[in-house]
Amino acid sequence: MAQEAGTASLLRFGVFELDLRTGELRKSGKRVRLAPQPFRLLALLAGRPGQLVTREEIQRELWGDGTVVDYEQGLRFAIKKARAALGDHPNSPKYIETLPRRGYRFIAPVEAGVPSAGPSVPSAADGSAQRAPSVPWWRRFWLAGAGLAAMAAVLFTFNVGSLRSRVFEKPSAHIHSIAVLPLQDLAQGPDREYFADGMTDQLITDLSRISALRVIARTSSMAYRGSKKPLRQIARELNVDAVVEGSVEQAGGRIRINVRLVDGTTARNLWAQSYERDSKNVLSLQSDVAKAIAKKIRAQVTPQERQRLRAARPVNPAAHDAYLRGSYLIDQRNDAEARRSTQYFRQAIDIDPGYSAAYAGLAMSLVSQSFFGIDSPRVLMPEAGAAARHALQLDPDSGEAYTALGTIEFNYDWDWKAARRDLQRGVQLDPGNSLAEILYTFYLADVGNLQQALAGARKAVKLDPVSFFANRNLAMMLYFNRRYDAALAQLQRTRELHDEPGEIDNWVCWVYEKKHMHDKAVQVDLRLNSKMGAPAAELKFFRSAYASGGWRGYWRARIQRMLHDGKKKPDPYSLAIKYARIGDKDDAFRWLNRTIDQHSIWAAILAVDPLMDAVRSDPRFHALLRRINLPQESVQAMR
Repeated sequence: MAQEAGTASLLRFGVFELDLRTGELRKSGKRVRLAPQPFRLLALLAGRPGQLVTREEIQRELWGDGTVVDYEQGLRFAIKKARAALGDHPNSPKYIETLPRRGYRFIAPVEAGVPSAGPSVPSAADGSAQRAPSVPWWRRFWLAGAGLAAMAAVLFTFNVGSLRSRVFEKPSAHIHSIAVLPLQDLAQGPDREYFADGMTDQLITDLSRISALRVIARTSSMAYRGSKKPLRQIARELNVDAVVEGSVEQAGGRIRINVRLVDGTTARNLWAQSYERDSKNVLSLQSDVAKAIAKKIRAQVTPQERQRLRAARPVNPAAHDAYLRGSYLIDQRNDAEARRSTQYFRQAIDIDPGYSAAYAGLAMSLVSQSFFGIDSPRVLMPEAGAAARHALQLDPDSGEAYTALGTIEFNYDWDWKAARRDLQRGVQLDPGNSLAEILYTFYLADVGNLQQALAGARKAVKLDPVSFFANRNLAMMLYFNRRYDAALAQLQRTRELHDEPGEIDNWVCWVYEKKHMHDKAVQVDLRLNSKMGAPAAELKFFRSAYASGGWRGYWRARIQRMLHDGKKKPDPYSLAIKYARIGDKDDAFRWLNRTIDQHSIWAAILAVDPLMDAVRSDPRFHALLRRINLPQESVQAMR
């Protein structure tokens, strides 16, 4: 009776037999060449006929646990060679069946046994044993050399000890900038975009912590999702030295990331590697990938940065999944998704109360809702501040938490000294985070450091060249610097990236106003109101008011409608600007004080806003600046 496959030394299927003692594959009794690794894979599959052998099991059996150098490439090579030896084809398999994203199954019947006995060999005891023929020294030397060459070929093929990397993949010391393209989710299930995007974002974040390396921010990288452009073109458009691309897969409680580094000038593959961890160790998995890339390109990593890349705690997989969903929604940058993101961040905190990133995400979500006007700053900002501070208690090196806290401190608390400290710390910890840079430019402009703010805005665009928000922020900083023509040109470039009238046309209107081009300003304002859903009768009323009353008549009509709009309360800052336009300073200051009473986010820009020039010399204006605790040196500089 044939032995069980698990204990047999010979496996027979069709015209083939695998001799597990000698490591040989034979076809109809004739030996078939097969390298050691494909042989081991074939033995593993044939030893479990009809059963799924998962990719994870193959990795453990053939390569061992943990990080695997070129595992994906090695597996593809081994499968290809095993099939070639059997004359098998993946589209119509007779022996090895592929189960996509899961593993492989040996589908042919297998008979297990032992090799048949060969011819008897006389024993030394009966004196009939003969001396083995002597092998010439030159033949022994040749055989030894051939054996070493074969071993080297196997080591080279599977990149054992990074042998292939050392020979062909030369160190890349010229790389000082890099872009991480959106990782492909191999699971490709419904509603899975958030997962691959989140993993890409985290890899960008980890690499951005290396101050010596310029890393393109996520918004610009994500713009290339599904792009068919050659990598050299993408590298040229983003102005980077190298590009990282790859895939991610989550299955069976484990996460695998496959990445490769490509030279942006030559499109030459510099390095490729696969990593796999248990889902709870996903943060350390991402850190390991970032450290490996940094090592490959010889990036200068400070001891503090190296420590931050090492400090990755285990995280509950369900909490991490909720965090990724929340991050994906908040990155959509609109009021509805900002509101939804809060639910996921709260869910992540409920699952894992020690998860710092979830608290930082919640803080930024609440800040975003305040900016969108979803609720009063008095409702949202205190909770956002508490979440940011708790995030820092759990992780004192959370750049996102520092950025959120600093934003709250200058927009709501009007604690300018603390805001400067915390925003600078956020930029320092996440030097590649364009949002941190943008929010810091807001602070710099608000306290009157307009040249520094403009420099920061240019830096943010360099970090995130196709980001709508980074480009619009540059236009805003040009506007605050009273460089109106440059601001108008930058707004046009921003519109080409994303035509969002409610976030561009208002700035265009203000630029035309400051250039005293009132006809164009009114034209843009009417277009904006139309796109925002104003009734045709209302638009006709505004046009008539401009035709009969000119600039002031137009804005009196706009004030009238704002005050009598029963659907929503008028924004106090917007009303104050309109009263300033028509020369009604008393009502302008009445609504400006109400802006401060409500802790509106617009209060912070009072000192720098060009639309306040009409009332800037009034003593009541400087009283307003004292109400928001603006530093005295900033007040003096703006007189």
